Amino acid sequence: MEIQSGVPEKLFIKIGGSFLTDKTKADSLDESRIHIIARAIANALQKTDIQLVLGHGAGAYGHIHAKQYQAQSGIHPEFGWEAFYRIRRDMISMNARFLHACNEAGLYPITVQPSAIITALHGEIVSIHSRVIRKLVDYRQIPLIHGDIVVDEKQGFTIASTEDILTAIAQTMQFDRVIMISDVPGVLDENGDIIPVINRDNFDTVMNCLSGSRGIDVTGGMKGKVEQLVSLINAGHFSQANITTCDPKDSSVLSDLITGNRKSGTLITL
Repeated sequence: MEIQSGVPEKLFIKIGGSFLTDKTKADSLDESRIHIIARAIANALQKTDIQLVLGHGAGAYGHIHAKQYQAQSGIHPEFGWEAFYRIRRDMISMNARFLHACNEAGLYPITVQPSAIITALHGEIVSIHSRVIRKLVDYRQIPLIHGDIVVDEKQGFTIASTEDILTAIAQTMQFDRVIMISDVPGVLDENGDIIPVINRDNFDTVMNCLSGSRGIDVTGGMKGKVEQLVSLINAGHFSQANITTCDPKDSSVLSDLITGNRKSGTLITL
């Protein structure tokens, strides 16, 4: 398949921390899963004209200490700024290993550290210096962001999920599609079956049957992710999102989803 001409499609792809790590176990990054996804992305980029922003969740590297130190709520009277130091240290380690695994698979993203470009207020992102991300995209590079601990103007610091950062970036950068890669094959109903489509007709029903994350997650689990994606679609920041997984033994399904040549998981649309 030849690379398409014309205006390139803009994609945001997030690799979930639950896919990359066991959120209940420290230092549990699975490099083999990064390899398979990086190969899928690299193969897709050879087939079609895509401008990409990549993200990864914090998984065990962020959520365990975030819960331990109650970092979502800011400076704890007992722990002070220890949470900021420990979570930043762990995210630097995770991201370095993530980049190395990507490079081994032939993909070369460039990390843009969220804690250096974001400020929050009462736990919500209020400013992001996203110009560097947009310029990297213009240069056909792949900016990489991740869940992080960020400075908060009232409570010292807070946790910004990858979805929160996507919401902030989307205010100044339009995407066509978003793909979320999870440890489950899509959004699941109460019977464990994939919900193929979420739209206005079934949104309330889906929300009623969704629970949170199976591991330690301070950022809302699956229900929060779906709500955030639906809100962004309704606001016109992109037209659709997919929540899916990647077969560790076969990256072709994900590669075809990225190029738009196959359906996978749950499609969220208007």
